[in-house]
Amino acid sequence: MAAAELANMVAMDMQDLISNFHPRPGFSRRSEMAAYLRELIVSGKVAAGTKLPPTLELAKACGSHAPAVQAAMNALVKEGLVLRLMGRGTFVRDAAGDLRKVALYVPGGRRVANNFAGHLMRMLEEQLSLRGVRSESWISRRSETLAEQPWEELVAAAKRREIQGVIVPVLEPREVPWLIKLPVPVAFLATEHLPNRVELAAWKPAMDSALAHLASQGCRSIGLITVLSRLAEDVGGDKAESVKFFERFFQLAKDHGLQVQESWIQSPPVELPEKAAARFGYDSFHQLWNQPEKPEALYVDTDVAAQGVLMALGQRQVRVPEELRLVLHRNAEMGLFCPVPASFIDVHIQKVATTLADLLQRLRRGESVPQPMTVEAEFVPESAAEGAKAHATPALAG
Repeated sequence: MAAAELANMVAMDMQDLISNFHPRPGFSRRSEMAAYLRELIVSGKVAAGTKLPPTLELAKACGSHAPAVQAAMNALVKEGLVLRLMGRGTFVRDAAGDLRKVALYVPGGRRVANNFAGHLMRMLEEQLSLRGVRSESWISRRSETLAEQPWEELVAAAKRREIQGVIVPVLEPREVPWLIKLPVPVAFLATEHLPNRVELAAWKPAMDSALAHLASQGCRSIGLITVLSRLAEDVGGDKAESVKFFERFFQLAKDHGLQVQESWIQSPPVELPEKAAARFGYDSFHQLWNQPEKPEALYVDTDVAAQGVLMALGQRQVRVPEELRLVLHRNAEMGLFCPVPASFIDVHIQKVATTLADLLQRLRRGESVPQPMTVEAEFVPESAAEGAKAHATPALAG
């Protein structure tokens, strides 16, 4: 079949399709035209590589004005559904494996401010932008009673392929069943056993390095303050992540010759929310330091709990590191004001953002991915931490 003949057939098919355009009364022609063309492209009725008729022809065929058609086409260009080639025309993109727009979904009732989640959201936006992918924050304001029900607006956006993927950086387990049914790839940040997840291993293998370092400094005993609960229930026949945390801590303490007393373990009956962690760290340190026998080292999880520990430690005028050596969890990009010598378990939020973006892109391309993709923390010993702080001081002063 000759190329000209094929082109005529495509043009006729397009005219037939456009003739079925019936805008709803009360809606703008631009939005109705964009929605109609989007459906034709997403459904495959107009194949990838198809050259669309010129603006004036489309306007005439659908009984609209050229500016409205032009605005509709501009919207589809931004969404990555069509491509304008100078001097050649406008074509339907072959973007089956492309990410053009990603939803960053945060469940209802979750805070996204100057905390880990807020920093992660900003770094995800930056990481996606560097890849030429637009992002859009979907922060649910729905009541808790609706958590198990699909968010219809998000489902509709996925069905229309206005978004080609979803990243869930803050998990609400009750929402997982409907999220994993979305018709686009979904990447989770979670320790739960979910498909397509990035797991933040905030204590392994960094915990091993931390306890080995303490032992090498002459420490003979260690305490623990953590927001994780020792009473967490197993999930799906597997041990809960917090249970693994405690088992690993006790085993490593034994391996490195560090004594642990039960009264030196400060842990809540249920895992604490972030907003309660600082107070828990503050109260827990006072309880620990009121005991007649005290550990020579202290491991603190998380960074927010560490803030409370540092306040109590200053209040009690504990001499660090003479009386107590510290290992504190810290989000590296956020930092942690620590006026005393300490070692750190650093979580790099940038690594988490990069890994989540990588996972979603690989899912979109149909690639097989390891389950889970893991981001490990880094141990920064006391001397290195002090050196980094000293190195940063002149820059801050400037």
